[in-house]
Order: sequence, then C-alpha cells, then structure tokens
Amino acid sequence: MRHLAIFTACVLGLSSGPLAAEKPPTIYRLQATLNDGPAMVGQPVLRVEAGRRATIEIGNGDGHYLLTMTAAPQASGLVRVSWDIDAKSPTYGHRAARPVLDVLPGKSAEIAFGEDSATRKPFHVTFVIDPVSG
Repeated sequence: MRHLAIFTACVLGLSSGPLAAEKPPTIYRLQATLNDGPAMVGQPVLRVEAGRRATIEIGNGDGHYLLTMTAAPQASGLVRVSWDIDAKSPTYGHRAARPVLDVLPGKSAEIAFGEDSATRKPFHVTFVIDPVSG
C-alpha cells in the first residue's frame, strides 16, 4: 500500500497600519517524479508559496521518503529550489541530500544521488516548477 502525504505551510500576515498595496506572494506549481533506483515511488503535484516550506512524505511498504523544499524567485528569472531529501529504501538503504538548484521555470530539472553500480541505483527527483498566474 502506498501512503502519500503532502503538507504546505501558509502564513497570513496582519498589519496594524494602513493597508498598503503589497505585491501578492508568488505561488509555484511543482510537479515531480520520485524514483528509488528503477522503482517509481510517487508523482506529487503541489502548490507552494515562494519562501515557504512544502513537505512531501511517501511511505510504501518498507520504504519511507521525506522531501522538504522551498522555492524563491531570483532576479535573473530563475527559481532557486532548495531541497532536504531523506530516502529510506528497503532495497538501497538510507540516503540523504540537500541540493540547491537554480532552475528555469517550465523546464525539467533532475536531482540524482547515491551509488550507481550494477546492484545499486541512485535516488532521482525529476521536477518542473512554474509560477501560477492569478
């Protein structure tokens, strides 16, 4: 049985002063495919507010996968996506990584870490991130 939990954090700020015309926060749509070696363990799709943390947690059988990410727009037009990945696989054991990638919105990006040999394969996260319009 596969268990999928996606958590997003959203905080509303209150101001005691006069209302100012503030730019609304950038919201991103993240679509990812998670592979533990050759086995696909999930294809989550979520919305995340720029600068806020989002968590993806998947448990399937003996495996447990916890991924936390934040997205932040860069002046260059790229999006900086910071990950904290903890993968516990019944086949490949425990692997963890904290990659940070500057990616072009709408283009596929990939993270792969762990041993790549005849008997062990890396953990892969392939993802696309796009700003959500109005």
